[in-house]
Amino acid sequence: MSEETPASSDEEREQKALELKAAGNKKYSAKDYTEAIDLYSQAIATFARPEFYGNRAAAYIAVNKFKKGLQDCLSALELDANFRKAYIRGIKCYTELAQFENAQKFAQSGLEKFPNDKELKQGFDRVNIIKNKLNRIDQKLSAVSLKYDSFFESALNPQASSSSSSSSSSSPSSPSQANENEATQQEAAATSPKDDDGDEEMKEEKEQSADLPSIQHKLIKEDENEIDIALAMIDSLMQNELSQSIELKCTHIRALIIKQNYDSALSTATNVLRWNKDNNEVMRLRAVALFRNGSTDSAIKHLQQILRKDPDNKSVKQMYKIFKSIGRAKDAANQAFKDNDLDLALQRYSECLCIDRTNHKFNCIIYANRAAVWLKKKEWQNAYDDASMAIEFDASYIKAYGRRIQALYGLDRYDEAVGDAERALQLDPSSNDLKQQLREAKVELKKSKRKNYYKILGVEKDATEQEIKKGFRKMAMKWHPDKFASASEKERSAAEEKFKEIGEAYEVLKDPKLKQRYDSGVDVDDLKSGGFPGFHGGGVDISHIFDLLGGMGGGHGHGHGMPGGFQHFSSGGGGGGPNGGQSFTFRFG
Repeated sequence: MSEETPASSDEEREQKALELKAAGNKKYSAKDYTEAIDLYSQAIATFARPEFYGNRAAAYIAVNKFKKGLQDCLSALELDANFRKAYIRGIKCYTELAQFENAQKFAQSGLEKFPNDKELKQGFDRVNIIKNKLNRIDQKLSAVSLKYDSFFESALNPQASSSSSSSSSSSPSSPSQANENEATQQEAAATSPKDDDGDEEMKEEKEQSADLPSIQHKLIKEDENEIDIALAMIDSLMQNELSQSIELKCTHIRALIIKQNYDSALSTATNVLRWNKDNNEVMRLRAVALFRNGSTDSAIKHLQQILRKDPDNKSVKQMYKIFKSIGRAKDAANQAFKDNDLDLALQRYSECLCIDRTNHKFNCIIYANRAAVWLKKKEWQNAYDDASMAIEFDASYIKAYGRRIQALYGLDRYDEAVGDAERALQLDPSSNDLKQQLREAKVELKKSKRKNYYKILGVEKDATEQEIKKGFRKMAMKWHPDKFASASEKERSAAEEKFKEIGEAYEVLKDPKLKQRYDSGVDVDDLKSGGFPGFHGGGVDISHIFDLLGGMGGGHGHGHGMPGGFQHFSSGGGGGGPNGGQSFTFRFG
């Protein structure tokens, strides 16, 4: 009968475990933590002792596996409630996992056993410091987020957002708008003689523009600095104390969204979600980043996925409704524009801008679309401001350049129009449409250096024949020499030149062939050289202008028919006037 091999004694198993622990310590010192963990695990399996668990906890902490490290600390204390290092390492694990209340309770338990231990006291105080930092971070982020409605606070938490709404809506959406409007008013005031009808039109346009809300879309410098401070604090915590905290990683994504750095927010959320696929908060933040990057459908799918797991999540339900509504709002505005209901289109597009104030891609399109409405209304400055806002949001949005070019034509800023056309072509050098746009801009620039006959008559470039005739009558009567009969010689001379210029403009624009040649860019001198009635050497014959006025009907004097109550004029020979020219006498009926 064979003799059985006796089992190893406790002393032998303990000695073997100590050898494994010593080998693990060498690997730990060499920073080969994976091998160290394996050796410590063998030691624990051979003969469990609190220090073996404590050493393996240290190795887990070194590779950021704080949950496993915490479990080893708790196991060590089960074997020895006075194992000091387990308290120190356990505090760190709880803190890294952002379980601050547990961390402080754990520290307090250790201090009861070791009341004068400096490391345990530092661990307890460190948790307070971290909690204070996190509170400061949250205060900074919340203040800015509420101001800009970064997380739809106006819909999700209206009571909290109401306190910041007044400050966030007081800034102009275009920094240059106030100065440009003031300059326009000063220029209008300087026009002589005063045009009451023009003043009324300007007043009406100004009142209509004032009805539209001015919206602060982008962070002002002060707010951006606050977010940068918060991000620096977050980065410090992630590197030193809370590297594995999912809550802090979510705070980081939130800060990037509030800063309107949506690309970074999206990439960060994607990385965090890769290791935390079931975390609803990470998925919600990624949905917001997707939405702000223009991926509305993907954002909605993220929210739907959350609601399948948590159908009673009210904030996600409301956010889902907001995401769905934004497309409908834009469609309604577009339809109003297609129906040529321009006032309704303006109202609808303006409402769109308030749905998600910090959604740059969406608001870029809305501003460009609203610019198209202003163009159709021939409100050039408003069109320019909106197109400029669109370009500020997205400098590669070609459609916005086209609309700003049209606005610049209306504002007689042709050099800038050429510049915009060149920038647009650089974005797509192969586009024939953009090449044609640049050619047209250069032609318009060349045409702008001539006399602007449309402007002289106070009409638009697309004015009808009747509008041109009306403009001629209005301007001719406004600058009629008889109105300056008591003025100084210099003023009479300037008025006569203006009167002649008005006649010259009308002579060209009333003739379809001359108008077509003028509109195509033919120089004024070339038009004159072709010959047409009224031009005699130095300019248009002033008597011909009276013929043009008389031909429109009105009273009948001794010479020619005059409009609207002009009763008489006479023209003398060479020596009647003060400069040896023609002499005219006018009387109003």
